[in-house]
Amino acid sequence: MHRDHFRLLKLLTLQVLALLVFAPFVWSQSNLYGVLVDGTATACKTKEYSKPGRHDETGSQQTHCGTVYKSSSAMSNSTADLNNDNLNGGVALTAYKSTSSAVARSITNDTVTLIPPSGYSQDSVDFKVKDAYSLAFDNNGGSGYAQLCWKAPELWAKPQCVQKYKNTQGDVVWAATLKKSATGFQFAIAKGAQLAASLKDTGSWEGGYTTSADPDAFEFEQDGWACTFASGAACEALGPEVQ
Repeated sequence: MHRDHFRLLKLLTLQVLALLVFAPFVWSQSNLYGVLVDGTATACKTKEYSKPGRHDETGSQQTHCGTVYKSSSAMSNSTADLNNDNLNGGVALTAYKSTSSAVARSITNDTVTLIPPSGYSQDSVDFKVKDAYSLAFDNNGGSGYAQLCWKAPELWAKPQCVQKYKNTQGDVVWAATLKKSATGFQFAIAKGAQLAASLKDTGSWEGGYTTSADPDAFEFEQDGWACTFASGAACEALGPEVQ
């Protein structure tokens, strides 16, 4: 049974891994921020949802089928909310001599402007992107994982991602260097969280993710920096840590 779970989860992972990195948003002066929630729930048949928006969206889908001798159910829900600084989502599965699977995903896109201290004359700045997340899984016979990614083409050649398979409360710190452009110290950043799970034969699986909509903070090597998000969300700029 473990081998069957692994095969089903591997197939599900291949299907959804490319989706998180990353939803297509066209960056322009008229589209400096946005959100997207989507997901699938599969139990005999698949139901999907996909809802793009500006500041906040919530979506969900569920399906079930079967008889007393063979049944399954699947539920997916996700929220992306720049107004209340929140990404969250979850999936829930049951199966009795059957299979079910689900995916939930939340993504935000925002534009960050870094404001240097008075007298700063360099054409680039080194800083750290700091963030945190919480994952909760309740597994009784299924398989699942959560993935979180941060994408900022002006900062990194590829998205920075973490992938977890168990209950976790984690912090991330990503080093970055930003070059000054015609718009100053400005860059686009997308943040996404995704949960995928599968269940084969008999059992249940439930899980969820919670994190902020935008990165928690930007930490600089020099005091006096400030920052803003185009969405209007609060932005925290930190000076160097006290040793």
